[in-house]
Amino acid sequence: MNTIILDADIDKLGELIEFIGGELDDAGCPKAVRNRIELAAEELFVNISLYAYGGVMSGAAEAGCRGGVTVRCETERTGSGTLLTLSFTDRGGPFNPLDHQDPDTTLPPEDRQAGGLGLLIVKRTMDTIEYNRIDGTNHLTVKKSW
Repeated sequence: MNTIILDADIDKLGELIEFIGGELDDAGCPKAVRNRIELAAEELFVNISLYAYGGVMSGAAEAGCRGGVTVRCETERTGSGTLLTLSFTDRGGPFNPLDHQDPDTTLPPEDRQAGGLGLLIVKRTMDTIEYNRIDGTNHLTVKKSW
């Protein structure tokens, strides 16, 4: 499993996508699947960057209170194709995205509550999502097969 450690800063998003892209290239990932994986990774990384360490709402980012994000990426051949496992680990506040209700996309946009669409995209594009809080650390793992 290959690992990259980044500051939880949306300016580091390009480095994350490059890291994941290298893994997907090596695994021969089809473009349509790659696009879904990269979109999900972007949503997760941006959420961690904006909210895990006090978030933009608290001013923590402006005060220099950023933390790190460790991202692990592994592809493996299976009997039916290839499996990608992508894990995000941070020491920010506890946040289990699986505990949050999905937004009602049947409502007109002006009647919806803000937020939640990025996590919905992740849930709909990845095969599995797992969350654990261990020793003060968030562990979020997504998997996708092709």
